[in-house]
Amino acid sequence: MAWLLCKGASSGGAAFAFATANGVKLLAAEQAFQDFLKSAKFLTIIGLDAITDENALNALRKVRDDFPNFTPKLFLHDSLPPLFHPKTVWLRTANGGVTITGSGNLTVGGLRENWEALCIEHMSPTEIDAIEAAWDVWIKSHTKNIRDLDDPHAIEKAKKNKIQRSRIRKILKLPEAEAEAAEEAAEEVVQDLQFPVLIAEVPKSDDTARRSSFNSTEEVASQSRDAFNCHHARSGFTVGSIR
Repeated sequence: MAWLLCKGASSGGAAFAFATANGVKLLAAEQAFQDFLKSAKFLTIIGLDAITDENALNALRKVRDDFPNFTPKLFLHDSLPPLFHPKTVWLRTANGGVTITGSGNLTVGGLRENWEALCIEHMSPTEIDAIEAAWDVWIKSHTKNIRDLDDPHAIEKAKKNKIQRSRIRKILKLPEAEAEAAEEAAEEVVQDLQFPVLIAEVPKSDDTARRSSFNSTEEVASQSRDAFNCHHARSGFTVGSIR
């Protein structure tokens, strides 16, 4: 596992688009990560555009309380699109450092269950100095977006994400135990489109696809009948169907 690379590291940082409570707990259960936090400071920034909910914030608080060297922060903005969408880690070691960048979020799927890809780069002392300097510059340039776990605006966004997750789970008719990975995938699809998604009802009695216009968008109805169909508002493909 990539997190074994934190063994012997003296400091580091990470940024993830999303986190779930179970993903945070899974990482915190790693003995190598626990040993790392006993002596090394680690700043983690988690996005709030989707997925990250109150349960995730509570899990982050628990790790922070158990390991004072762990500093979790939240990235909050109001400019969708674009998304806050990184998945990257940097670590400083005695011989230089290492960066880990890939596709996995701080979720059970991202850490263990999904097919994910990542790139591990070993850095010289000079290179890791440059990485940390760039990290510090980015942090300073986004101070208004980087919030504490107890920031009221961040908490409000996390509450909205929880409601959104519950709606998706209900639509997909999934039990709680199976919901996390499916919700993450569904949110990624909708959020990554970065454009509005329209929902149209196609009557059962109509054998032809009906088209409507909403704010100059064209693709609304589909050829499926007796269903709610989600369409990308600026392209011609169907995101999903709810029957």
